[in-house]
Amino acid sequence: MLHRLFTRRISSTHRAGKRFLSASQAAQPASSANIIRGNSEFTDPQRYFEDDDKTGIVVTLKDKKDALEKALGVFDKYGVSLSHIQSKPSKLCEKSKAYDFYLDFERPFTDMCIRNVISDLSKISKNFTIADPSEVSCFPTSFYDLDKTGKKILSEGDGIHEADHPGFRDEEYKKRRDFISELALKYEMNDKEIPRVEYTDAEVGVWQHCYSKFKKNYTTGAVKEFNEGLAQMEKYCGFSEDNIPQLEDISQYLISKTGWRIRPVGGQLSQRDFLNCLAFKVFPSSQYVRHHLVPEYTPEPDVIHEVMGHVPMFANEHYADLSQMIGLASLGCPDHYLSRLGTLYWFTIEFGLCMEAGKRKAYGAGILSSFGEFDWCFSQDRNAPKFFPFDCEEIAENHGGFPNSSVQPYYFISESWEDARKKIGEYCDSIPRPFNVSYNEETQTIEVDRKIKGSY
Repeated sequence: MLHRLFTRRISSTHRAGKRFLSASQAAQPASSANIIRGNSEFTDPQRYFEDDDKTGIVVTLKDKKDALEKALGVFDKYGVSLSHIQSKPSKLCEKSKAYDFYLDFERPFTDMCIRNVISDLSKISKNFTIADPSEVSCFPTSFYDLDKTGKKILSEGDGIHEADHPGFRDEEYKKRRDFISELALKYEMNDKEIPRVEYTDAEVGVWQHCYSKFKKNYTTGAVKEFNEGLAQMEKYCGFSEDNIPQLEDISQYLISKTGWRIRPVGGQLSQRDFLNCLAFKVFPSSQYVRHHLVPEYTPEPDVIHEVMGHVPMFANEHYADLSQMIGLASLGCPDHYLSRLGTLYWFTIEFGLCMEAGKRKAYGAGILSSFGEFDWCFSQDRNAPKFFPFDCEEIAENHGGFPNSSVQPYYFISESWEDARKKIGEYCDSIPRPFNVSYNEETQTIEVDRKIKGSY
């Protein structure tokens, strides 16, 4: 009875705090101020970030009709807003059918109102404790915290196995790439603009070679939203066969279109750093160009992969939401679930295929920015890759060992990329975390609904 009453109270008249947010709901702008913003000292492995302006308690109540009403009345009495409520059967009082209620509210323990609440609750509860905050993997909570991530980039030996690739052996090329990477590493989120790169004739030549060939592929193999986005990039952002667009121009357009922006990075980021950026509607992008001796392949994401493969789809709001769902789900999640999210990202954002008007189309950047991958996944050869129905659980649980330096042996096809978006949202909601998050676009902060502390 008490549990049913609790459920009914929360769904119909819980005015004091914000309702639970799913990952898919959290991708929408937050409107409530009743969520706590955590501190952000997450870069120091010896430090914790902990929200000192929030108190968590556990109250055990008997299964009586008016027990919860009395408890909630205490909060109303002192004007304290609840930000999180969770209940489960109490193990301490199994015979008497009691429930434990986990309550978080937005005042520090030292607040006199909270002292009064605790005093009153202790008189009507069978058991009462101050809850320790849940400890989770550290994550950024502010847009500007992204300056503290991504300083370490992956290179040869960090899962990138291309010993014979000229990009790792050409000293002049390496020097040029290091120069461009250094511009990105010095960039901070409050800088007025992203550093512009004056590309050499050789770099523009590589871009020219790729641009015209890619466009031919797109007319037959890309989803219509991608081609629509590319047309916008050509009109507003300087995309053309003879010009490598600047990240600043792209970023400003995306901000006005979908609220997303580009952040320059020196190279490939760790999985956690990369996915965490997506939660803030920030896409990390390199600026260097692949080696001119191998213009149709790069073992690492370069500016051609980033702006030709990824950027056009970020002009579509619904597609952009898909990336943010994965980013929000990555915040503070356990390592094994982070790996599963990375696998889902791989088979959608990077190598996603879907049906469109009865034909197989690509929306994944790894396909749309690779000549070999594109030809392979649309091949009619009997040795062509295998295709399977899109299933988040199957992908996340059993396909983490995907190749990152060769074409994919198989792909997962969804009914549409929007179908994939819906299923990924449901999967993200199922990831167990002791808290929920949302992104507040106005303050550019991650809002957490429970008291937590984070550490590496």
